[in-house]
Amino acid sequence: MVALVLMVVGLYSIETGYKYQFSNNDPGRVTVYCVKKESTGCLWHVHAVSEFDSFVIKTMHSEHFCGFVCKDVTSCLMSSKLVENLILEIVRGMPLVKPKDLMTTLKTDYGLDITYYYAYTAKKIALEEIHGIDGLCFHQLKWLKNTIVENNPGSRVILDIDSTKKFERMFICFEASSYGFNHCRPIVYLDGTFLKNKHKGCLLAATAKNGNQ
Repeated sequence: MVALVLMVVGLYSIETGYKYQFSNNDPGRVTVYCVKKESTGCLWHVHAVSEFDSFVIKTMHSEHFCGFVCKDVTSCLMSSKLVENLILEIVRGMPLVKPKDLMTTLKTDYGLDITYYYAYTAKKIALEEIHGIDGLCFHQLKWLKNTIVENNPGSRVILDIDSTKKFERMFICFEASSYGFNHCRPIVYLDGTFLKNKHKGCLLAATAKNGNQ
């Protein structure tokens, strides 16, 4: 939760150009001051505490007395999570967008100069938030198998794992497809595509031709 507060303050700094500093933070509270507090006596600050799985702002002074600032984000405390928040909707609409294109967009829209590492990592985090974490999906395969068999009687599902309980392969044939093959030409077309995610692999699909064609 503290990370969420820091991210919001980071977005504020990007939008306004004002810099900030943290003081006496722990998992239960966050205090943020204007970076010019000591030199100008600026009173801007936010103090939030953790209550019921969220942070509640207890005190806040929203006005700066340190003068106007030119928008300069070169010294913002950057993080991959902060960048992910800025690009989330871009990645949702264009999942294949390249990190270099994200770097250009952030430079144009926010004046941010980020490294390729931040762009790449932020895109990865955004994809995980949208689609879930690849590795965790394998834990749901047993549930998927049982659900298919339960809701599609006659379907055949084979889930193979090795001696270390590591996934090897999975075969699925729905009952409707199996029954429909009786009315197709006795030819099976097999095609496959390589999976390019972290865990690699291959997805094979078998199709047949309608007997009336």
